[in-house]
Amino acid sequence: MTIKFTPQVKIVRAAVPPRIESPQLDERLWQAWLEKNRKRDKVKFARRVKVIAVLVVLVALAALIHRMAG
Repeated sequence: MTIKFTPQVKIVRAAVPPRIESPQLDERLWQAWLEKNRKRDKVKFARRVKVIAVLVVLVALAALIHRMAG
C-alpha cells in the first residue's frame, strides 16, 4: 500500500488598493500617459528615418561601386 500526499493549497488574497475617486487625478494620469507615448512615438519615428536614410545611402553606394566596377 502506498501513501499519497496531496499538497495543501493556500489561497492568498492580494491587497487591492482603494479606488481613486478623483477625476482630476485620473485625467492628469491619462494625459501624462498620452504625452509619454507621443514622445516615445517621435523617438521611434526618428530612429526609423535614420535607419532608412543609412540603408538608402548604402544601397546607392553599392550601386555606384557596382557600376564603376562593371
